[in-house]
Order: sequence, then structure tokens, then C-alpha cells
Amino acid sequence: MEEFLSTHVYSLMHWPWFAALASYMLVGQVAKTAVFTKDRAATHRAWQWGRRTLALHPLVAGLVTGLIWHTPEASVSGWPASSAYFALAGCCSVFAYEVLKGVGKKHGYEITLPGTTSYPPPTTEELQRILETAGAPIDESSNP
Repeated sequence: MEEFLSTHVYSLMHWPWFAALASYMLVGQVAKTAVFTKDRAATHRAWQWGRRTLALHPLVAGLVTGLIWHTPEASVSGWPASSAYFALAGCCSVFAYEVLKGVGKKHGYEITLPGTTSYPPPTTEELQRILETAGAPIDESSNP
């Protein structure tokens, strides 16, 4: 029991880092797909630079969060340490999203966020072809 508590209580002490990682992950993917789009990058130079520097956005967001929140946990105090703490969370958020997306894909889930495009549903002809290759009977009465 002591081993369980020491392991899990220790990880709970780092809740600000995990919360920052999750929020940077979500906000970054929404910004990538809805704010800094390729279409907007073609319209204005500011959007173009915003799109080109997407890889730096989590790092900068972490640095700014560290400037605002000086003591996220007991062992991290002062703005330089706090900025590095949150900047690391920002950098790891990109890696964490890719891992989450890969694990989801391995288990048959497609992670999509608001503003992202998804695959269109198959047409009636494609559905009939899929059902015929699977050997399933085709019910014409339910076909619109």
C-alpha cells in the first residue's frame, strides 16, 4: 500500500504539468486546424508566419504561462524555473498528441477535433460494393 501511495501521490503533485500538457495539446490542435489554416496562410503574411512557426507555439505558450504562474508546485519557484517547467510541458504536448493519435489509430479510433475534416460517408454504390464483397445480403427495401 505504501508503494502504491508513494507512486501515485508523487504523480498527483505534478498536476499543473499534466494539465498544461493536456491544454496545450488541445488548443494547439484546434489552432492548427481552425486558425492557422493553409487557406488563411495564402491570404496574408501574418497568417503565413503563424503557420510557419506552429512548432514554436507550444514552447512560447509554456514560457508565457511560466511568466504568469511563478510557483506551480513546491519544487518549482521563480519565473525562470516556472517558464522552463511549462515550456517543457508545451514541447511534450506535441509528442503526447502524436502518441495518443497513434494509439487510437492502432485500436481503430480516429481522433478528430472541431474544425477538422473527416472522411465523407461512402456513397450508395460504394456501400453495395462493400456489402457484396463481404457476402452480406443486400436489402433493397431500406435503400433510399
